[in-house]
Amino acid sequence: MTKRLFDTDSHLLEFEARVLDVRERDGGVWVLLDQTAFAPEAGGQPSDIGTLGGANVLDVREDGEELWHLVDKEIVSNETVCCKIDYFRRLRHLQNHTGEHIVTGLFHREYGLNNVGFHLGHEDVTLDLDGCIEMSTLRHIEHLANVAVAENRKVNILYPSDGELATLSYRAKGEIAGRVRLVEIEGLDLCACCVPHVKYTGEVGGIRLLSAMRYKGGTRIHMKCGLDAIAHSNIQDDRESELSQLLSLPPERLVEGVRKMADDLGVAKYRIVQMKRERICSLIDSFETKTEQVCLFESELEVNELRVLATGIAEKTGQLCAAFSGDDVGGYRFVLVDPLAFAETAARFRAAFLPKGGGKPPVLQGTVEATEQNLRAFFEIEHA
Repeated sequence: MTKRLFDTDSHLLEFEARVLDVRERDGGVWVLLDQTAFAPEAGGQPSDIGTLGGANVLDVREDGEELWHLVDKEIVSNETVCCKIDYFRRLRHLQNHTGEHIVTGLFHREYGLNNVGFHLGHEDVTLDLDGCIEMSTLRHIEHLANVAVAENRKVNILYPSDGELATLSYRAKGEIAGRVRLVEIEGLDLCACCVPHVKYTGEVGGIRLLSAMRYKGGTRIHMKCGLDAIAHSNIQDDRESELSQLLSLPPERLVEGVRKMADDLGVAKYRIVQMKRERICSLIDSFETKTEQVCLFESELEVNELRVLATGIAEKTGQLCAAFSGDDVGGYRFVLVDPLAFAETAARFRAAFLPKGGGKPPVLQGTVEATEQNLRAFFEIEHA
């Protein structure tokens, strides 16, 4: 059994312990200590890391009452070693996990919603609720959560007896085997949890609820707390500053500027579509009804536009029309219409160029990697 020092002191970063056992498994060296402040992977978050003697601790896993530490070099059994926790990783875990307790406690108190999932990754922090919420609700809870941080409420760790537990109303994701460890945020929340938390809510530093999206019949919230929230704000500020310079607008007018750009882009796209339509109609009109087969290369046309062009010419002339758009480097989009000998032409074209795409008679369309010279030569041979 490993004594869990982090259960009673989440701020303990250095300690000494005796090595009880060393084992090699799964390609790594795992160390068992008589006591540890390294919290294992649990509660939706990764384990602590740090140093153990002269080795780096890469992971900590729970095996019953034992905690095993994955290290990057051999450790001698039965010796006493000095251990150090990676402070910034521990602080990040403390801030984000306690922040999650504050937020989910408030959602439960204010709206009766339950936390059904939590994940604290290396960059992303998410929590899942069993109901749907509006953005106004998210902002309301964010406000209350930061008030709770500012109030610097005491965070207590409790180990109630079975009798005491039966009298308490607390949150838990499911049935808990063995002793129950409760994390109490005074006057706000009581929740079963097995990982370290801050001692006072003021240590969380601040809470940002970034987004809320529908997920498995409920809501998934992306959030950041403390130093993570500051880092996120710095990234947003840098992006805002860059956009401000690109658009030559002060930050408070960025939304207005982007909306104007979107409107202008919509107008420009409409004009381009109209110009393409006029160009396609002009090309179709330029062909006589007795024209022989046609091979056209028109830049910047999409497949649907090529189809209108090729179909229009083929219907007018009664002959094959192949229309291409693209270049020799990136390949071509194409539409091939042959009202006279589609099966033979399509088979020969596929054999010659291995195009990607499909269609049904008399139309073959898709993309092809070839040169304009070779494509033109193919249709000259077909005509001969």
